[in-house]
Amino acid sequence: MDSIRDVDILRENADVLRENIRRNTQLCNGLIREITRLFLSQNAHTDPATWYKSAMSDNLCTPEFAQYCLDVCQEAHPFSPEDFLPESVRIGDPPALCRVSYQKNNYSDRAFSRFFGELDDAEAVFLPTTASVCEDVYYGRCTHCILPIYSSQDGILTTFTKMIEKYDLTIHAVCNVTISDNDSFMRFALLRHEPALPSTDPCYVQFNVVLPQSITIGRLLHACETFDSYVSEIISYPLAYTTEGISYTIRLRVPLDNLTALMMFLRSILDNYSLEGVFTMIQ
Repeated sequence: MDSIRDVDILRENADVLRENIRRNTQLCNGLIREITRLFLSQNAHTDPATWYKSAMSDNLCTPEFAQYCLDVCQEAHPFSPEDFLPESVRIGDPPALCRVSYQKNNYSDRAFSRFFGELDDAEAVFLPTTASVCEDVYYGRCTHCILPIYSSQDGILTTFTKMIEKYDLTIHAVCNVTISDNDSFMRFALLRHEPALPSTDPCYVQFNVVLPQSITIGRLLHACETFDSYVSEIISYPLAYTTEGISYTIRLRVPLDNLTALMMFLRSILDNYSLEGVFTMIQ
């Protein structure tokens, strides 16, 4: 009987704790809304993160600050994702004629057909090597290129993904091409030199970052859940010449309506990160 009574007491305590958490969350959300209201009414030209720090806390990698970013962007404030890109990144203008380079084969031809609907007036350019495919975009002879980046049989195709980094390319769109009758597929990326913002859902944000000691990967991803985002892919590997530093490549799926808020959040909490693409997954 004592053990049953003990279990009942624990359940009652758990119910009280959950109710306290719910009430505290409501109070905190009310406080965030008030901070947002004051920012929008009095500090239209002030950096949103600076205002939050002065009014709330210097700790920005939290669900509370993420909610603040969301509230600010949902209150019809004149912000766009472009306002919060990394300093070295700018959105590229849409080209008058899209010239798409790739190595011709059955799979890449099918990928080009899938990507064709995302481009205006696209023209295919066939080249013999992966390097020449990337170089044509790097030197401006082509506007886009197509590379395979993932295989359901072999995983990440590092030979090709390294070329993306080497030639400073960004992901514009991705699609899967079936390669056999057993649901195996190859994932292709449509790449360009400067990123472009998608106009349709689903929207993916992919970035690479070495987190500071004050931010753990768990805290970062937990805060990002505020934007109704989820992790589509995460890759981690140690930095050269050290056993402590870790580089993360993170891909988040986020509703297009929350993209500006997510970009505001990332720009505010991360001193330096590399944006690898903001793109759509063509179904």
